[in-house]
Amino acid sequence: MSAFTVPVEHIRAMVNAGLVTRNGPLSWQTRDLTDTERAHAYLSGQPWGLGAAMVFRDAWRELTPATAGAVGAMLLAENRRSVDYRYSEDEIEEVYTHGPSRLRQPVEILKAIDCYEYQSCETPDWEQSEAHQFCQALRGPLVRQLPGYDEADSWPIQEPVPRKSRPAMNRAALSYAHASGVAGNGCAVAFRRSIIRCCRWLLKARENFPADRFAPSAENFSLSGLDQPPTVPGFGRCRKAMSDTQKRRTS
Repeated sequence: MSAFTVPVEHIRAMVNAGLVTRNGPLSWQTRDLTDTERAHAYLSGQPWGLGAAMVFRDAWRELTPATAGAVGAMLLAENRRSVDYRYSEDEIEEVYTHGPSRLRQPVEILKAIDCYEYQSCETPDWEQSEAHQFCQALRGPLVRQLPGYDEADSWPIQEPVPRKSRPAMNRAALSYAHASGVAGNGCAVAFRRSIIRCCRWLLKARENFPADRFAPSAENFSLSGLDQPPTVPGFGRCRKAMSDTQKRRTS
């Protein structure tokens, strides 16, 4: 593979992205732990070992405005070391000075990480380097900021409905939604992503209440033995809309 030294602006963008992650300061392991350190840092049956604080203090680094310059210099040096190894060179690397950069979208920084890794992975020990650990640490929070990540129903992924029965169940659920007035009472936008899941629950509830007296309430849930309704966006509004629809029909 070919390799080149990325611009200083590239390094600054990566470092600055790490300074504004949503879950607090970015931190990563700077080196492999020895067997003795692992024994002190981790204890079976406990979240941490007795010596975890000391081990992590010595083997971890945290990105802050005060350390941003040193972290950027580390990244640039590792990139330069990769280029030197690839082309058997020994050039003097550029002096890194940290500075501001334009705020970029998570997907832009993710691609910048890929670019940096491609240019910096020529040395045999790349995967043991601090730069590699930094890239892994930065990639995680960026992925969690991508559109649709928070809404994805895959933590965990449950056993799927058998493919043969899924279309029939979906048709029944949608038919019940329209018959109950839920799908056309103004909450369709909030309900759209969860309509199948909600309506499956409603079908089950329908079996436990007379058609003209369906009134979702905590008391009725308890009396019927039903589970509470799914905690999905828009379901509360749809439940209220269904109750209002039933009231109008019986008035």
